[in-house]
Amino acid sequence: MPILVWVRNALIILPAAVTVLITDLQDYSIYISILLGLLLLVRLIALLPSAATLLLPVELAVHGIFAVSYDGVLFLTLLSSLIASFQHVRSRSYLLFLGILGWAALFAAVHGMGPALQWSAHVSWITAASLLLVIRESKAMGKRLDSELLSLSRRQEELEFTRRRVITDAKAVEQHAQAQERNRIAHELHDDLGHRLIRLKMMMEAGLQLLDADPAKGRAMLEQVRGQLEESMENMRRTVRRLRPVGSEQARQYALDRLIAEAARDLQIEVFFRLEGRPFPLYPSLEYTLYCNAQEAITNAVRHGRADEVTVTVRYTPDAIIMEAANNGRVPDGQAIRRGLGLRAMEERLALFGGRLEIAYEPTFRILSIVPYSEQADYHVREEHTG
Repeated sequence: MPILVWVRNALIILPAAVTVLITDLQDYSIYISILLGLLLLVRLIALLPSAATLLLPVELAVHGIFAVSYDGVLFLTLLSSLIASFQHVRSRSYLLFLGILGWAALFAAVHGMGPALQWSAHVSWITAASLLLVIRESKAMGKRLDSELLSLSRRQEELEFTRRRVITDAKAVEQHAQAQERNRIAHELHDDLGHRLIRLKMMMEAGLQLLDADPAKGRAMLEQVRGQLEESMENMRRTVRRLRPVGSEQARQYALDRLIAEAARDLQIEVFFRLEGRPFPLYPSLEYTLYCNAQEAITNAVRHGRADEVTVTVRYTPDAIIMEAANNGRVPDGQAIRRGLGLRAMEERLALFGGRLEIAYEPTFRILSIVPYSEQADYHVREEHTG
């Protein structure tokens, strides 16, 4: 039997036994019958807790009649019903009703007794009710905490699953972006380097033929071939470095500050890197896109604009991330720039994020990669210089 059933039985049997000792009972049969009836009610409520709301008013009434009929300390048996009320009744209004009903039975049971005994009975009732209320609320709070803990545990599992999925998706996007970049490099090798080598072969053949007829022109043409071969070899080195597998020591292979340092070293130009606004972590795929676009912009500035200084600025605004690549090279004479493979690849990468590519001519030639992004930012500037 549950511990509370034992307590309820004890609160009925002990006061009944003490009453037998301190009072002179005339008829034990009725007394025993009522006592057994109360114990039976306790047992029924324990076996049928769903019927407690119907049986508890009956039990309180029997307790009241028992206590009024035989005096003694039988008013203490009302505490047994009070325990059952807090144990089985969920409705607060019905619990209040049972409390008032039990207190009225207590008033009737102690009526006519000494003031000290009446006072002790009421204090005992209030104390027991307060203690049971605290226990009830503590259990309810414990259940709520258990439920919230279970809910938090499930959410943590969901977040962990989502985190792993995001990491997996990010790696897949990064691998896809790498594959796209390798395809672009392959096209660049075929379209740019291949055509350049064919042209150089033709220039070399022409130069060899001119050596006999006009040695000066032949020599000048061969010098042009040598210069263009040096440029082609440098392009090939950069391409090979981009295709090189990434090891653990290159975990941040798409960090812009690293690109700036490598570009300044490899191209022998000055490259500045600036951050504006409040930077925050970017998705790997977006970081990769900005990296590739900055790389393309720097390469184009040197190759087509003959620039020796490039400034890459990443600006975090409340509604967009803007990467601007400005250079001091030659500005086209008011003519629209032909969108070759490089610029088209930059546009396609940005389009995946709903972004766009813009080209400005004033005050210097600039290529802007604009990606919509919602982030509240306070503007401040941090500048790094790599020469």
